[in-house]
Amino acid sequence: AGTASIAVTYELWIPETYAGTNAQAQALVAAALLGFVSTRPIGGDVIDPADGFVYKTALEDVIGSAIPGFPGLKRAVTVPAGDTAVTATQAPVLGAITCTAINRVPGATQ
Repeated sequence: AGTASIAVTYELWIPETYAGTNAQAQALVAAALLGFVSTRPIGGDVIDPADGFVYKTALEDVIGSAIPGFPGLKRAVTVPAGDTAVTATQAPVLGAITCTAINRVPGATQ
């Protein structure tokens, strides 16, 4: 099977109460994305009768829940711009991950 590389560019808002560093937050996001994309089947997620995709909303959900204790974080994903099509012979793989900003905010971020 061939591969379908999926790059991800995001911005994240986390509470000031998060004790980790921004680099630690980025590492958690990267690990969560890798874990998610590596479990997508060859051909992507198929909702009949459509072709397979890796859905942008799923990537957003993974990023928003990547930091333990802070579910549903506000996030903005600019790449991919939409759902990523995956052919029946392609295995989704994670491409470059770019964090444009981590914003520390007071209180809840949901």
